[in-house]
Amino acid sequence: MIPAALPLAPSRRAGRALLLLYLLLLWPAAGVLSALWQWAIVLPVWAFALWQSLKVAARVTPLRWQSDELYRGEAPCQWHHSRVLPGMLWLHFADGSSLLLFCDQIADEHYRLLARRITLAAPSP
Repeated sequence: MIPAALPLAPSRRAGRALLLLYLLLLWPAAGVLSALWQWAIVLPVWAFALWQSLKVAARVTPLRWQSDELYRGEAPCQWHHSRVLPGMLWLHFADGSSLLLFCDQIADEHYRLLARRITLAAPSP
């Protein structure tokens, strides 16, 4: 069974996905930027944005179980709005926030339990 506080770790997959997305952002810029001075402006801004995004992605959001419900802060998880994606869970909460939870952030048995709970949730009418 899952403990009261669900232990989460920073995800290496999330960091790699962010890096890939930021590298894809540079691709169209390569066609537009021709002078070296333009790259001298773009690359530091790009690197700073990547660094800030990785810092935010490394923050661990505490999740807790309370009487068979998963909570993030005071908001319960809405299982019927959440989705199981390849290698990740997209959890939606009642306060309108969402969390992309990669499979390397939690133990395998916890990941499978959450995925099963999302899959078996009754669709909203």
